[in-house]
Amino acid sequence: LWGSLADRFANKNVLLVSAPAFIASVAAMSLAPAFAGSAQVAFLVALHMAMGMAGAGVTLGCAAIAMKQAPRGSSHVYIAASSLVGSAAAGAAPLLGGLLATALPKVPLGAISVPLSTWQLFFLLSGLMGIYALHRLSRVSEEGEVEA
Repeated sequence: LWGSLADRFANKNVLLVSAPAFIASVAAMSLAPAFAGSAQVAFLVALHMAMGMAGAGVTLGCAAIAMKQAPRGSSHVYIAASSLVGSAAAGAAPLLGGLLATALPKVPLGAISVPLSTWQLFFLLSGLMGIYALHRLSRVSEEGEVEA
């Protein structure tokens, strides 16, 4: 699905669709405690399926843009470095996230003082970081990009 969309509308546009879906799925993890028992399991299964589908689009878009940005003649080095940085970030993110989530105390949510667990706050902060990443995506230019 993502490949045919990327061929038709360009990789950046695939990212503009799949990345918000992925970010929304991560932020929606903070809603998991609102469910109990089998409803929570069903919610998490659906959420992980959505994250998997959106993650495929993000991975495809990022890798294809990296390939297009690679300098002629040394593209293999560029792609290897891009993959190394991405893999290192993917490996370090859960470790750093776990450290951050266990270090954060419960915080009140505005004036209504609804306590958020550290994991709920962690997923909401991850969503905010994703929104910033989308803002940075607006500065990326891609040859053959279709304007919306």
